[in-house]
Amino acid sequence: MPAVQRRRAGQFLNRIVEHLNEPENDIALRIRSDPRVARVVWDALSAAYLADFDSKVEALARVASLGVRDTALVDEARYKIGVIASLEAIHVRLLLALETELKRDPRNYPKVASLLPVSEGLAQGLCADLLRLALVEAAGLSFRGLHSQVRLSAFGQEILRFLRDDDWRLDS
Repeated sequence: MPAVQRRRAGQFLNRIVEHLNEPENDIALRIRSDPRVARVVWDALSAAYLADFDSKVEALARVASLGVRDTALVDEARYKIGVIASLEAIHVRLLLALETELKRDPRNYPKVASLLPVSEGLAQGLCADLLRLALVEAAGLSFRGLHSQVRLSAFGQEILRFLRDDDWRLDS
């Protein structure tokens, strides 16, 4: 595993340099001169090191690039890095399925167990995870505090944008 983790860390660092499109020395100087910027890069690098899929590494590099480029976005970048770091592949599959449903009917709160081949219990657990991260929204209150029907939130759409290879630019 250490070889895979080193490769992911290297991939992350290369992608930041590409996204910023600046000399590496300038980027390194910015990181060394501002502890908040250094923390953004460290948080994202740590998460990339442990990432289990490439789009997660890419998303972390994209978000970290925003914080390195503009120090006004450091706090926002750190928050988004934490959210992306906590996502597993099954969460992303659910977010993508919810995105498809949102395009089909924006008012619908589909049953998660019907979107993914999972048990009702796992569906509730996934919903709880994504609700806690504000990536989805529920139609109303549940007396048990568990939900099995949700739809993609605006923040969920934003995070999916970072996870995609298409339609992303540093200046957008």
